Amino acid sequence: ENEIKILEKRCMEKDREKEEILIEKGGTINRLASELEAAQSRLVSGESARLKEKVLQLTTERNTAREQVKELGKDRVNNLFSTILY
Repeated sequence: ENEIKILEKRCMEKDREKEEILIEKGGTINRLASELEAAQSRLVSGESARLKEKVLQLTTERNTAREQVKELGKDRVNNLFSTILY
């Protein structure tokens, strides 16, 4: 029973850490989306190839952050299942 409590505590700590990361990544996604939107609107206004590159960079960063959030979400679900099963 003591082991179970220790495992539950570890699981809760990991969940808290992942939640903090998810919040941080969510903020990053929102920031990148705003920057991307601003860059796209400037691009529509006829600005240079430098902006096209910035749009591509921001899109890539946003997509990477989204993938990381998805992976963290999967890990969280897997941890819950393994805690329940073991």
